Amino acid sequence: MRSPNIYMKHLRQWTNELNITGRVLVIPHTIFILVEGNNDNLKKFIIKLKTETVDIDNRGRPCKERLLTQIVEINIHPAKFSNFEKIEFNNRNELESYLRKSDYAELLNYIKN
Repeated sequence: MRSPNIYMKHLRQWTNELNITGRVLVIPHTIFILVEGNNDNLKKFIIKLKTETVDIDNRGRPCKERLLTQIVEINIHPAKFSNFEKIEFNNRNELESYLRKSDYAELLNYIKN
């Protein structure tokens, strides 16, 4: 994510269009995108990430998300978040604590090194 403002602008636009919620969870050198919503809309979101420009490259040109790796897909109803926002953490321990508090402790098994 070279331009956090541009990146988040696109993600917020898409989550609004697709009526999904979630979080962008950032720790140094790693970004996790946690989204909640209708399965069809989540699939559309992932397609948008891979096929539409979302950021800028080191030369300032628009680019697509090429490093996305989907870690897990879990069906949870109802959604736990009411909006889409970015949260930055100083380290993995802070992220893990946040996931536990947000009732997403089951994701900890998927994000371990």
